Amino acid sequence: PPFPHTPHHAPTHPAPSPPSPAQLVAAVRYPAVRTYCEVGFNGGHTAAAVLASTDGVRVISFDSAAYGDHTVRNANWLAEVHPNRFRFVVGESTAT
Repeated sequence: PPFPHTPHHAPTHPAPSPPSPAQLVAAVRYPAVRTYCEVGFNGGHTAAAVLASTDGVRVISFDSAAYGDHTVRNANWLAEVHPNRFRFVVGESTAT
């Protein structure tokens, strides 16, 4: 094996499916939720859904902004539409 501590046949388990936007929106609608953080904004679809479907939840999105102009453009638009509820943090999520 490439590493002495790695078994030849590691057990494989299917990766859990990410929650759907509808599941996330349902989760952030609980009264105790005040802030929703996400790693990976990309086009901002989930952030937009959370902001549009809640009144007081703040969204903080972390993204490297490395995959196209649409990321920053959409983040700027959400910040304009929801000025006190949306924050976009550019950079590697392990460092920001």
